[in-house]
Amino acid sequence: MISEKHIERINKIIKDMVFEFEGEIFTPDLKIKFDYQFAITGQRKMISVGEYYDYLDVLVEIIDADEKSTTLLAVFKLLKNNIDQDYILKSRLDKALSDELSYFFNGTYVRVKIVKVQIGEELQEKIDRVDLESKGSINEGVISNIKDFVKKLFSGNKEKTNQFFSSLNKKQKNKKLSSDNKSIPENIVIGDSQAPYVANGSNKFELISTEGSEKSLWLGGKTLSWLLDAVKKHNGSENVKNIAICIGTNGAFNTNDNIKGLIDEVEKKFPNAELFVIQGSWGWGGLKNIKETKVRDYYKLFKDYGVEVIEPPIGKIEPHGNKPIYKEIGKNLDSKV
Repeated sequence: MISEKHIERINKIIKDMVFEFEGEIFTPDLKIKFDYQFAITGQRKMISVGEYYDYLDVLVEIIDADEKSTTLLAVFKLLKNNIDQDYILKSRLDKALSDELSYFFNGTYVRVKIVKVQIGEELQEKIDRVDLESKGSINEGVISNIKDFVKKLFSGNKEKTNQFFSSLNKKQKNKKLSSDNKSIPENIVIGDSQAPYVANGSNKFELISTEGSEKSLWLGGKTLSWLLDAVKKHNGSENVKNIAICIGTNGAFNTNDNIKGLIDEVEKKFPNAELFVIQGSWGWGGLKNIKETKVRDYYKLFKDYGVEVIEPPIGKIEPHGNKPIYKEIGKNLDSKV
């Protein structure tokens, strides 16, 4: 673990420093630019690709943004989209923070866990003052009228605008988990940190919620045993028709995993669902020495228990990001339903 004195020293140095972020938010095609500050609030051990590593807990505060980004944040506020739960933004910020903190660790890679992203008071006042109506004939609460403004954000690109609202509809629908199992989508992706990218590459499959947790049956850095426990605690649903399982990578494709137990539990909680499995990634992190044959042998066990294996695997890549392979996987997955 990292010494508390070292953490205190880092926080003291960065206390008044301002950092700039420019990257994606909400969808891979939507860019945002802002200034932020951060502080280390603690540390923890977390599993990643089968090994435990030290992670720094980090609180991020966005303190300023250019006009376009401020307006975008105002639209998000209007649509009640919580940036603290935006997976794409937080994954990009993760990398930015790791790069900034590596300076304090002789250039070595630093793993971080963002515990919260919040808006500073002064920026929040700017967001509250944004006149959305003058920026696109936006009437508060009427999403159809917001489309003109969002179209401007994408420079008139109709396809990207439609994708934005398609993603928005998914996120709005899944933002709060209801105790009523009818609120769960008919086609869902469950598993580890690759699950959101599989869902994003599909036109038919969704996450139960964009916020990773036991209730949403996906979370970064988790293994099959965690997913099995999460499914056991879940209420399930008779309305789910198809489930794509994305698991195995963080456990290094351990053939001793209780694969049959997971399948039995998923079938018990979602009795009307067809099951599919997404083959994971290797060749990075603690999986550098893993061979494709080991990966395929692992997912053959799912096939032996009646689960259809989706081709191709995510592959020999660092999987975090909307890589082209997810579109191919999503297309093949969609063809099954």
